[in-house]
Amino acid sequence: MMSASDAFGLFGCGLLSLAVVATSIRAQRLPVRVRCAVMLAAAFAVFVPVGGFWVVAYLRGVTGDLSVTTLVLAGAACIAQLTGRTLIGERERRAVCWRIRRSTDRSYS
Repeated sequence: MMSASDAFGLFGCGLLSLAVVATSIRAQRLPVRVRCAVMLAAAFAVFVPVGGFWVVAYLRGVTGDLSVTTLVLAGAACIAQLTGRTLIGERERRAVCWRIRRSTDRSYS
């Protein structure tokens, strides 16, 4: 049985994958039903086993477990691309991204 930590890590990498797909195909230009179909197909694609592991497991091996902030931003990006509504305003998104960048800059100094 899969531990909660593994499930959360795989879910996070899957969500990040969906956010990348949604923003790269410019889903807002498509009708709502097509957007949902594309996202559903992408969700199934990341959980296809290849060589004994899901595709999302390979991504998790490269990125590691994602932070809660990254998961919130990825989820907000998916919802914004699917519905056209933004959950996080532009000002707040910039503030979060600025804070993430500042914290990573300090860790490498």
